[in-house]
Amino acid sequence: MNTNLCTKKTLTDLIMTILYTCICVLCGLQMGLVGHLLTEIENFEAEEINYQMGLAEMQDKYDELSTSYTMLQEERLALGENVTMEYAGDFLTTAYCTEKRKHICGEGHGITASGQPIQAGVTVAADPKVFPYGTVLYIEGVGIRIVQDKGPAIKDHHLDVAVDTHKNALAWSGYGNHKVYVVHTNDN
Repeated sequence: MNTNLCTKKTLTDLIMTILYTCICVLCGLQMGLVGHLLTEIENFEAEEINYQMGLAEMQDKYDELSTSYTMLQEERLALGENVTMEYAGDFLTTAYCTEKRKHICGEGHGITASGQPIQAGVTVAADPKVFPYGTVLYIEGVGIRIVQDKGPAIKDHHLDVAVDTHKNALAWSGYGNHKVYVVHTNDN
């Protein structure tokens, strides 16, 4: 009888252990499922944030393009009816000065490579293989400039705008990439 009692107790303990294990497994599965669902929710929220940020960036880009288009139209109207503009691409735009002394900006003699006098607000240096001397350019955010000069570092899609002083060349706010258009006059 003692043996039967031990066997019943052992059997009861075994059943309890199995039940406890099953409950733990089910709880673990449930916790894993809850954890998985929470991760999916976090991923969805992160995707929504990325989408909202992307949407805001697209709106900013649209606003920028709309402003650029408006500026371009206003500039074109200011030039007159017989003018067309042809998009030439995005160009790195830097500045150099017109000071008449030999230094990093140039020879200092006041004459450009084309033979024209250097003029702040008019002259731009360009790669002659890209734009021949005399080409009129509209540089977005800068204005109208005439290609009159070149420079050893001015290659391909790089322009160098003439400004009045060396100090202003160093502090020029136009450094960076700009959309550039070739201005054509439609003389009949």
